[in-house]
Amino acid sequence: MSKEYIFENNLVNIGLMCGRIIKSWKLILLSGLIFLSLAFVFVKLYLKPIWMSSAIVSSPAYSQLSEIRTEVSPLTNIDPSTKILVSNYTSSKWLIEQFVQEYDKYDTKLEFIKNNKKLFGITDGPSENLQIKNALNKIDLQKNKNRKNTFELTASSYSPEVSYNILSDYINLVNSNVISKMAKNLNALVRNEKDILINKSENAYNRAYIILDELKERNNFALRLAKSAKVEYPKENLDEDDKKFAFAIGSRALEEKAKILNTTKSINVFNSEISILKYNLKMVNDIKIRDKLDINVYDLVKSPSEPLTPEKNKALVIIILGAIFGLILGMVIAVFKNK
Repeated sequence: MSKEYIFENNLVNIGLMCGRIIKSWKLILLSGLIFLSLAFVFVKLYLKPIWMSSAIVSSPAYSQLSEIRTEVSPLTNIDPSTKILVSNYTSSKWLIEQFVQEYDKYDTKLEFIKNNKKLFGITDGPSENLQIKNALNKIDLQKNKNRKNTFELTASSYSPEVSYNILSDYINLVNSNVISKMAKNLNALVRNEKDILINKSENAYNRAYIILDELKERNNFALRLAKSAKVEYPKENLDEDDKKFAFAIGSRALEEKAKILNTTKSINVFNSEISILKYNLKMVNDIKIRDKLDINVYDLVKSPSEPLTPEKNKALVIIILGAIFGLILGMVIAVFKNK
């Protein structure tokens, strides 16, 4: 009796193939059960449930920023160009944009993970960099498509408590970083405005002293004229063609005026701009912007909380694929084994 082959003359003997599969159903079933068991063991030992804590944030409310806006309000009353920058750095739109950028920033995540290795379960050793790389994917941000300037923040871990702690601590870090950036920008504006006011004040004082020197000179000429004309007391209806050297008030008044001009300390009376600049400079000097402000640059729509159920993982998929692979392998062995 001739031996039959599955592949003969470039044709597949379907009948023979099906026959061998049916006859070896026990082998196929056993192979499927073995790989099903192996997949189940793998899932139990290595595939841990993932817990994800989430929060939803949006643009901060106006009331949340009233403290800082009140603090820098003197800047907005001095220079129109500075007012625009101050309004930008304290606007809800700018702050939520900075928060989102900082939250999703690679360097911020890396700094947070390296400073909280224990929280992420990272151990020292050759695989440390790989662990850190995997941890970077555990912090995520997604934009809400239905609400403007609204974002969902998530952090995942193998423990509900840890996922909550990661998310809460990271939000606080990002908030602190944005506040520091805002304070840095505003302090730079304060320093710049202070330098401008100091420079303007110096120029105003110089102009005042020039005016004072000119008044002294005019008064000196007028005094000499009054003495020459023997005008000791003020004269009425005295026609003076040259008002620059007016001496109608008389030499006695001019001598007293000279004493006042030589001893005066109120230089601002010769340039009213000085008083305004001194007031503005005092207002700017009183501005104290701290790097650590007790404010949030976001509004919490949904606060972070410990997740109640784990996220769906690939456990079922792995088990099903293991069983399918086992069945297919069993069929292949059944078809090609020698009888």
